[in-house]
Amino acid sequence: RDIFHIHRDTLSLAQAHQGIGILYSLEQNYSASLPEYKLALTHYLSQPESRQDHIARLLHNMGNDHTALKEMDEAEEYYQRALHIYEDLNEGQGQAQIWRELSEVSFQKQTWDESLERAIKSVILFEQIQYQEAFDEGDEHIVNILERSESMLEDSILKSLSKVSMGSFQHWLSAYIDHKRK
Repeated sequence: RDIFHIHRDTLSLAQAHQGIGILYSLEQNYSASLPEYKLALTHYLSQPESRQDHIARLLHNMGNDHTALKEMDEAEEYYQRALHIYEDLNEGQGQAQIWRELSEVSFQKQTWDESLERAIKSVILFEQIQYQEAFDEGDEHIVNILERSESMLEDSILKSLSKVSMGSFQHWLSAYIDHKRK
């Protein structure tokens, strides 16, 4: 880090702090990663030429670390900020991932309806991305299958929900039913 401080290259500083934060996150040392991420964010935000996709990814990482620490309000704040950037960039993959993360946050907060709503948004975005990629690649067979499956969206969503990072859909459904019975 000292080399970057000598040169005062702000974007390089941001990338260095982000990289260090990632290393700490990989070691599950979130109390060390978050300050590095905050320094990276400060440097990115001070430079108008900073790439917004890098900032969104950084905010996403910060949300992940707060989730790991069970700090759900902070996690949601960072995920929401990342989501706004991904929406501005029209970056579907990032939006879908963030909606999945937000579903997990809601699940941890036991706001069941919100968790399901967010999971469905994630699944729909992932399916749209799959459809668009198939269309862009000209794979008529996949496009036809996806178009036919639109009429069975509910089944598709239920099957896809089991892939959502919050654990199995059965686990979610069980917790939801238990909550509704109370």
